[in-house]
Amino acid sequence: ALDAAAARGRCDGATVAALQDLKEKLADHMDHEEGEIFPLLAEIPERELKRMAGLVLGARPADVLELTIRLQVQHLEPALARHVLGTMCEVARGTRFRRWLDRALGAAAGA
Repeated sequence: ALDAAAARGRCDGATVAALQDLKEKLADHMDHEEGEIFPLLAEIPERELKRMAGLVLGARPADVLELTIRLQVQHLEPALARHVLGTMCEVARGTRFRRWLDRALGAAAGA
């Protein structure tokens, strides 16, 4: 996407290089964090993980949460995107958050 934007004249080479460098640093950071955190999360019961996820998601402003979900899902394969949204909806079943998901994300959230 960055290369395409640069080709259309929307980003100069330095901006593209800086963004690609940032992307690599963030990916390295996430790999490191996942290596430390995921083993710890495996020790927490699934019900508690779902409760904690609800607490974290509920602490975000709606517009930030909607943008974050949209950005994350658009970079997933369609089947995985449906799985992620379906899991969020399952976790939020019967809550105001679920109703908000349905309104904010439309049919994609209900999938």
